[in-house]
Amino acid sequence: MKNQKDYFIIENVWKKITPDVQKQVILFWENNSVPLTQNEAETRSQEIVFIAKNLKDDIIAVCSVKRIFIKNMNNYFYYFRTMVDPLYRRLGIAVRFTLETRNFFNQQFIDGKDRSCIGMYIVAESELLNLNIRQAVWPRTGFVFVGFNQKGQQMRVFYFQGAEI
Repeated sequence: MKNQKDYFIIENVWKKITPDVQKQVILFWENNSVPLTQNEAETRSQEIVFIAKNLKDDIIAVCSVKRIFIKNMNNYFYYFRTMVDPLYRRLGIAVRFTLETRNFFNQQFIDGKDRSCIGMYIVAESELLNLNIRQAVWPRTGFVFVGFNQKGQQMRVFYFQGAEI
């Protein structure tokens, strides 16, 4: 018999997060020791794209984007961030979030609904990811290596279909 943690649902809440879900997200971050001030948590909760919930309706993962200008690339990108509860980390939620978010904003770009960014930007904070996935193009997501940050973490981008520099 499978454990209940093996089952989860993913929901797109971009630009439609309710006050109740916002409270749940902030509590999720607090319970997982994400170092955010109350003001930062409230701001970031408005940047949530997808949430994952278990069958008990508890939030087990979130991902968010923030529009940033990358000087060296002379363009705007969505800076993608994700947090998965440690109990649920081996279920592929982070990769699924990456793909779902990439596909969502790529379609927004193609449809002309959101052309404010030409792609997505990721910093691989996971030590395991930095050590084990060394391909120039991540095979599962298509994100391209663009360098290392000051902490030695991989920086990667994905350009939306039809984006121009």
